[in-house]
Amino acid sequence: MPVEWWIAVVLTTIVAVSQLGSGVIQALGGNPFTGIGGSASGDGMWGLTLRGLYGLDIFSNFSGFGGAQYFRPG
Repeated sequence: MPVEWWIAVVLTTIVAVSQLGSGVIQALGGNPFTGIGGSASGDGMWGLTLRGLYGLDIFSNFSGFGGAQYFRPG
């Protein structure tokens, strides 16, 4: 992704910490999408945030490996 280095570092850190946290929660037998937000609406917001971070990770990997060149018209 064509972004400044510090943006890439911040996004990478956020994604890595969230994935590590999700892995720990799952290893302890929990569900990383429920019980974290403190309420039903909090869980919903947390679930959207976590899914968004996973989407960002997938998109950045796709972009970093040159996948965007296959979707350019022409």
